[in-house]
Amino acid sequence: MRILGYASVIEVRNLTGLTTNDIEDTELEDLIDLATKMIIEELTIAVINEELSGNINGTNTTFSVTHYPIADTNGDMQVTGSDVTVYAWTDANDPSTKSSVSVDQVFPLDGIVVLENPPSTNIKKLTIDYAYTLEESINWDLVKLACSWLTAYLFCIKKFTTVPESVVRGPIRFRYYTKPYNEYLNNYYRIMSLIKSKNHIKKEHSSMTLVRSLP
Repeated sequence: MRILGYASVIEVRNLTGLTTNDIEDTELEDLIDLATKMIIEELTIAVINEELSGNINGTNTTFSVTHYPIADTNGDMQVTGSDVTVYAWTDANDPSTKSSVSVDQVFPLDGIVVLENPPSTNIKKLTIDYAYTLEESINWDLVKLACSWLTAYLFCIKKFTTVPESVVRGPIRFRYYTKPYNEYLNNYYRIMSLIKSKNHIKKEHSSMTLVRSLP
């Protein structure tokens, strides 16, 4: 699945001061993609091969997942059919009989997936690969900031880890400031804590409880 990146090259450069002399655009894009994947891993919980709830009767297209909100997994800051994969099984016990089916809509806060076409009655079960988040809502502007700081941290790790912190020439010690990544990483953690400070929502079967963060 293609990752789009939670921040742009321009946003990272404007925030961190990194120039093309420091790192080329293509290299920076790769780091942005890596940072986005890391943020997705931190904000979401992956679910594989979960059986969807709903009637398979030849007319129904609406099914539901166990956990929600359904999460963005491709870095475009929205939840659509491209963030989930649904499979139809003609034999409930034989994975070789499953094939992917098209998704029309996703309602992430309700945990609902709408298929483009109703599964026929010869389908024995539907399964889904997706991810969910504990966050009731996500501030995507903060996510952009977090991605930019994490990208800068990854840049420093890549560029400076082979440079010694100091060089000794006789009685003289030359010390290099090669670790701004501590500041970048701290900024990332601070922004992520703000993102996670929102109310959490959790679904267990048919009941839902709201767990508020500590003040």
